[in-house]
Amino acid sequence: MTSQELKNNICRILDSKKAADITILDVERLTVLADYFIIAGGTSTTNVKALAEYVEEKMEEKGVFAIRKEGLKDARWVVYDYGSVILHILLDDMRLFYCLEKLWSDGKNLEKYMSEQENGIEKPLKTVKKEVKTAKEKQENEIEKPLKTAKKEVKTVKLKQEDGIEKPLKTVKKEVKAAKEKQENVLEKPLKTVKKEVKAAKEKQENGIEMPL
Repeated sequence: MTSQELKNNICRILDSKKAADITILDVERLTVLADYFIIAGGTSTTNVKALAEYVEEKMEEKGVFAIRKEGLKDARWVVYDYGSVILHILLDDMRLFYCLEKLWSDGKNLEKYMSEQENGIEKPLKTVKKEVKTAKEKQENEIEKPLKTAKKEVKTVKLKQEDGIEKPLKTVKKEVKAAKEKQENVLEKPLKTVKKEVKAAKEKQENGIEMPL
């Protein structure tokens, strides 16, 4: 059995017996004594002893035996050495006083054991969070698309409207220009006629004066 498997088995056994605050310390880089320390709490000496004996019994059923055992007599702090994993079961006050977690933790090697049941809750929670995020993004997308479409349609209508105004305006301008040209034409033609008539009358008058001479 590997140290990882050994650690997982001991933690599961402790958890099934309701051990308090199961903590795992990865001490492989810190000491040659073991790869892992497992620390668990007991509410009384009877509870500490019962936890230790239950772990021992269940591990022996798996063919794993402790190399050494200490503290079973007064059951305030029991140590079971399984080679690559060392188990510490302490009374709550002893645990607070000696504070093994602080002594052996480097800030990165401490892990609180999470039972399979808690793990089962944690995973769906992550899934739910992910689904909520996806739904939110989908909702935002659904709002965003019609909004973009609406903006596009407004722009098209505006351009169309502007085009509709501009076209008649051009037509009006054209008509005004044509009317103006027509008016100028109408004025210019009589003026030419008048000039012609004046010229003819003048010539006739000059002729009338000249003939008697």
